[in-house]
Amino acid sequence: MRKAILPACLAIMIASISAQSERFVLAIVRFDGRLVPFAAYNGGQWDRAWPEADEQPAGTPTLDTIASVWRRAGQEVPLVWRVMTGWNSATAARIGGLARVNSHCSEQLALASDLPSHEWKETDRFGVATDSDLQLVPIELVDRANVLWQTAAQLITARFSALESAQARLERRDPVRERPTPPVEVKALYREAGSIQSPLQFLAERRYRESVYPPGSPECPVRTIVSGWLLPASSGRLTLTNAAVFLTDCEGVEVTDTNPLAAFKVGDRRFWIVQEYGYEREAYLIVEPTLPEIRTVLGAFGGAC
Repeated sequence: MRKAILPACLAIMIASISAQSERFVLAIVRFDGRLVPFAAYNGGQWDRAWPEADEQPAGTPTLDTIASVWRRAGQEVPLVWRVMTGWNSATAARIGGLARVNSHCSEQLALASDLPSHEWKETDRFGVATDSDLQLVPIELVDRANVLWQTAAQLITARFSALESAQARLERRDPVRERPTPPVEVKALYREAGSIQSPLQFLAERRYRESVYPPGSPECPVRTIVSGWLLPASSGRLTLTNAAVFLTDCEGVEVTDTNPLAAFKVGDRRFWIVQEYGYEREAYLIVEPTLPEIRTVLGAFGGAC
């Protein structure tokens, strides 16, 4: 009888440990050192972890009273978080309470931490944090000298004109016809750090000589911007998918861009943490980049004007 009980007990213990490792919350680490929790995962289910921007509770909220995934579970907000940023070597952030922060014209409740404030630079991206031992993988820019960049650029260039024409038809616009046709420039290509089989996220642009104002002025050129994903197949070939095409100009008001921040795996499933932003607006997403379709499994409003 005892021999039968022992394997059963071990199985329960292993299942319990596995369940613990698959419960976690993810937060955006802002340049001012504040943390904004946004995504909670629990045994296969995603949920919002925290009030979104402009979702202000009545009264004066505290760590004990704020509506959060922990309060819903009858737990306390964690006071220590594992962080990953590109500008700070700290591996932990300690929480001291709540803070109200601005995001565009919105107000956001955040966790005040002991992380130092960081002066934003144009190449910087937000950091990420987790309340668990989840392994976060940095997202890096692929070097232009890398053969992967050349392969990706060839594929993006080969598809660019067709994507541009399809978007012009969809918006009932006359396509820009310049000869010679301006080249396609890949502006950014992202992958999981150190992974040759990583999904790739890209941003590419074609800049025309034609200007929106005044006619013939080079100050505000017409542009086509394409962003999307390149996913490696088992054969090693890349598939371009989920392309977003924007027919715009120097101001790019219509453009919605993305900043991939980190990747992680739960079991055999891969996810990316992505900041999506546009003209005076942003959101935080959890994206599952797999074929045949790339899914956004959770999104949280991050502020707007």
